[in-house]
Amino acid sequence: MKLKVILTGLIFLLTPAALFNGCDLQPDYEHIEHTKETYPGGAKKVVIVYEIRDEESIPVERKHFGENGKLLMQGKVTPEGDRDEKWESYFPNGSVRSVMHYKEGMKHGKSKVYHFNGKLNYEGMYKNGSRSGTWSYYDNKGKKLEDRDY
Repeated sequence: MKLKVILTGLIFLLTPAALFNGCDLQPDYEHIEHTKETYPGGAKKVVIVYEIRDEESIPVERKHFGENGKLLMQGKVTPEGDRDEKWESYFPNGSVRSVMHYKEGMKHGKSKVYHFNGKLNYEGMYKNGSRSGTWSYYDNKGKKLEDRDY
């Protein structure tokens, strides 16, 4: 009976560690938005999203808006404010214009740019700010035009 209780206790204690070992779990931090720049009429132009950690505010995201209030671009930033990870930009109609990846301010990773009609324009990879590997280019109907190696 004692052995059963001890084994049950060990399983109870070790299961969360086994399940979450290696997971990138983030605590829920409070987020606040601060308007950094405005247009002459007062509309938001640039908004910084801060994460509050132990009474310290750290920038984690930046958003750019058009004068009409529509979102033009958004993405993650480093604590220093450099672009980081995934960034998306949008056409005035709200459809995706581009999806880029950054690493500490430099383009790094997958890059996709779209035609206004939503069809892929070109795609490729960046490595430390420079084009790398094979890039593919498409017409506005989605037909591949060419591949270029960088």
